[in-house]
Amino acid sequence: MQVSTQSVEEERGWFPLLLGRLVTSIDLFASVFLSVRRTPPPFRFRHSRNSLPPSTGSHHIADDTMPAQPNLRYALGSTVAPGDRICSARKCGAGDGVYVRGGNIYASSVGKLNLVASGDTYAVTVVLDGGKQRASSQVLSVGQVVLGRVVRVITQQAFVEIVSADVTGPLKEKHSGSIRKEDVRAGATEEVGIYASFRPGDIVLCRVLSLGDSRRYYLTTGEAELGVIRASCSSCRENMAPLNWKEMECPACKHKELRKCAKPRDLRGGDAKAEIVDS
Repeated sequence: MQVSTQSVEEERGWFPLLLGRLVTSIDLFASVFLSVRRTPPPFRFRHSRNSLPPSTGSHHIADDTMPAQPNLRYALGSTVAPGDRICSARKCGAGDGVYVRGGNIYASSVGKLNLVASGDTYAVTVVLDGGKQRASSQVLSVGQVVLGRVVRVITQQAFVEIVSADVTGPLKEKHSGSIRKEDVRAGATEEVGIYASFRPGDIVLCRVLSLGDSRRYYLTTGEAELGVIRASCSSCRENMAPLNWKEMECPACKHKELRKCAKPRDLRGGDAKAEIVDS
């Protein structure tokens, strides 16, 4: 009985010892694993474009911010015609001279194929030969300031031949416009007289009020900076200078006439006279 009791006590003593060693091993493994995960990765120096010394060879540093150029069906600089399929619209954007249809980009004019950077992607464009302008650039938009010549005046409106625009520049084909009586001045329309505001041959600065009808644009001179900028004297045909917003005077014969004058832009003082510069 004594031997059996001693063997039982020895067996009971081995179990706590084994359990303690197992717990110690687990703690050791956990501490090593956590220390490895908490160790920061080794520092890697990344070269930037500004930190690199200037290259003396013919090596080219690629811009990592821009994606690779898309694959085009035609080489850059080659001549394309309207209807030529250039590439997929998913690869790049559409610029001037092209259009998107059915998920593909097609040429809409004859010219040289070009690829320009647009933000973080590329845009396909077609450049016209000889520096020509597109027909769409000659179309005026609402709010655009235009320069024109008064060709005819009736009771309710004055007809203007538009020759230039502030963004487009000189127009290849002259557009027709009209200044209605209610668009001459901002405010009291009943006091406005068309014959007291414009005469045939006057050079006027207007703003496109609306696209009007199929024949002409609707123009306005309701702002202080808009109106007649050059007019000829009815007596001696000399260019007159504005006295105020509704009157002009001939410097040669001192003859005065009524006009809706534009505010002179080159006045340098209260006593300075307005000088209309010939364009």
